[in-house]
Amino acid sequence: GEYGYDLLVPNARAGEVRDRLAAAGQAFDLVTVGVDLLDLCALENWFFNVRSAGQAALSPLELQLRWRLGRHKEYVGASALAARVQTQRVTSVVGAGLSVGAQVWASAPVGTVVDAAFSPIMGQWVGLALLDLRWAHPGWTLRVDGEPVRTVSAPFLENRSLYVHPQQHSYATRDEHSFA
Repeated sequence: GEYGYDLLVPNARAGEVRDRLAAAGQAFDLVTVGVDLLDLCALENWFFNVRSAGQAALSPLELQLRWRLGRHKEYVGASALAARVQTQRVTSVVGAGLSVGAQVWASAPVGTVVDAAFSPIMGQWVGLALLDLRWAHPGWTLRVDGEPVRTVSAPFLENRSLYVHPQQHSYATRDEHSFA
């Protein structure tokens, strides 16, 4: 979901706090998951993940993160970024053959896969590819390792959480509401 919290507790109390959260969370079907599942959720929901695409040494322009930067503020790298000519952009792709580092082809190489995972919910591979601007739009069929891949609009999933309004909906009444 959109809500996340970091709790800072003394190491000596971490187990106690975790146990209290687990007990309170039983009424909300709380489960413990690992970072691998959080990374998959971030990928499926087009949420920037510093552990995957963030490791690709790309600028905020290529990562489609310009909206996070102040256009009228001075910060380290602002002038270099403003002068940069963008030639590639990270784009959502689906299809077999997705693996990090694989080349993406049209009639010639047009990009590289920077993140990929199998989505059990979608039943297919999803990923992010750094593509030449000409190809960095939804609707193209390209190839990775000879397999077809499609460029698609993000996010991959249309989550129920996009329609939940905390002032109107609650976990206790979640089955009483229908969503798109």
